[in-house]
Amino acid sequence: MRDLDVARHFTNAATAVLYTMAGMDIIPGKFFIKHDRKVLGDITATMDVTGDKYGTIAVSFPRKSAMVLVHCMLGGDAAAHHMEQDMLDAVGEVMNMISGRARATISEAGITLRTLTPHVMAGSDIEIEYKAEAAVVVIPFAERAGKTGMTFVVEFCLSDE
Repeated sequence: MRDLDVARHFTNAATAVLYTMAGMDIIPGKFFIKHDRKVLGDITATMDVTGDKYGTIAVSFPRKSAMVLVHCMLGGDAAAHHMEQDMLDAVGEVMNMISGRARATISEAGITLRTLTPHVMAGSDIEIEYKAEAAVVVIPFAERAGKTGMTFVVEFCLSDE
């Protein structure tokens, strides 16, 4: 399965998950290859991948977008004094759901991918430890209407074993 095919699975998964969990209509931007290890947001969740392919999947949100995510997912239940932890939890949960949905559709093509629990990090000066020596494909997303300024990226670095 080519990177472009994998990217389509992650694109479909991300748009479905954000719509279902946060009521957000998001659209993907143009995919690109990242040439360094630096995170592309302030809150990032990563997952190691094993199975027919191995590597790393990540999702990164700017701080403002993570706050929007929390408010959309929790509504009025988001408490200011818990906001930092809520943002970490929300990004980790979104990572789980995007990964799970993408892996399910990829498995229909006969490719099995397994993941571990996401590792969530806060900070913009962090580097991701990619587990594969392959291109890092980045898919940027933004809210279609642009009302909240929601943006985030999904990236993956997968290789055949």
